Amino acid sequence: MNKIYALIIFILIQLIGTTQMNAQYLIGKRTLNFYDVSRNNREVNAEISYPAIAAGQNTMPANGQFPLIVIGHGFVMTIDAYTNFVNTLVPLGYVVVLCNTETSFSPSHDNFARDLLFLNNDIKHKSQNDGSFFLYQHLSGTSAIMGHSMGGGSSVLAASLANTGNLNCIVGFAPAETNPSAVTAAGLVNIPALIFAGQGDNVTPPAAHQIPIYNALTTSCAILVTIKGGGHCYFAQPNAACDFGETFSNSNISITREEQQDVMFDFLLPFLDLNLRFNTAAKQILNDSLTQSTRITYQNKNCESLSLSPYSIGKLSIRILDNTQVKEQLRFVANFNKKGTVLVTVQSHDGKVVSEQRIAVQKGEQEYSISLPPLAKGMYLAGFYFENIADSAKFMVTTP
Repeated sequence: MNKIYALIIFILIQLIGTTQMNAQYLIGKRTLNFYDVSRNNREVNAEISYPAIAAGQNTMPANGQFPLIVIGHGFVMTIDAYTNFVNTLVPLGYVVVLCNTETSFSPSHDNFARDLLFLNNDIKHKSQNDGSFFLYQHLSGTSAIMGHSMGGGSSVLAASLANTGNLNCIVGFAPAETNPSAVTAAGLVNIPALIFAGQGDNVTPPAAHQIPIYNALTTSCAILVTIKGGGHCYFAQPNAACDFGETFSNSNISITREEQQDVMFDFLLPFLDLNLRFNTAAKQILNDSLTQSTRITYQNKNCESLSLSPYSIGKLSIRILDNTQVKEQLRFVANFNKKGTVLVTVQSHDGKVVSEQRIAVQKGEQEYSISLPPLAKGMYLAGFYFENIADSAKFMVTTP
């Protein structure tokens, strides 16, 4: 299903030209050390996989700007267990960062969470401000932190520490309770969250881990997807440490690893596309998958039928020029706190999206314009989405 979803979205995007997502991107890789000066220059090692002009180590990034995803590993698991995420997400136009810290038998969950958040913040900062950084001007500004097991719980901790606007969403794959408590931290998370559980997982049983985390998420859209017959380790690739633990946990798994990952990507891909690319088509795909799939059970809250509104925090200040006599162009003035990419959508009075375009914007107040397709006379609603911030304004088309 994930392959079918990727193909459908690719075709749609080619038709409307609204995103840089491309199923043909090659995978480049770099392994780098980052240093957190706020924690005595703590060294944070990471493997970065990115859309590239050629596959391999240290190749040049492909043209375009891409969302950032930082992933935290499970307890004593190596990052090569997560190649399934790299091989699926990077070709679709995501930059995937595998954090390679806290790999011992006595990890610090607090340090790991701060490592994940630091990578998210520092890589985004360098991409905007450091001309020597290999991803300079190659990130779109949106980002997610995801994690498996210990990494999933640490992702919740990281989100609870994040400043507004620095992070768009989190995803946990069988997230585990942590120390400090991920359940307690979940109450402080104010961005959309997708939590996966395996019905047959006895390593981190859903009743003791994923469900309490989900229940504690109260301030934004939260979705809990429980995969029927799924396990704990099958979210990742084969890993001796994880598989050994699951073998002796009396897990009740009735599907294959491939089947579980197929279900996982069926929901993950539209969730990311909605939250990191603000693709309005993805919300219907996600909603349809949730309500029609026989391979999962689910709960969701605060999602308002998965409309765009709960995915946005804060407000932009947008002023449409000549809003009572718009014709072939939509002109507006906006003041952004930094340069980046803005998604502009146009909806007709009946809620149908008739245009989606991304434009580059600069820091400070400037005038911008977008070309409009032929539109019938009437009132329209323009939506503006910049990272975690959104605004809308009405305008009148006077000439068809």
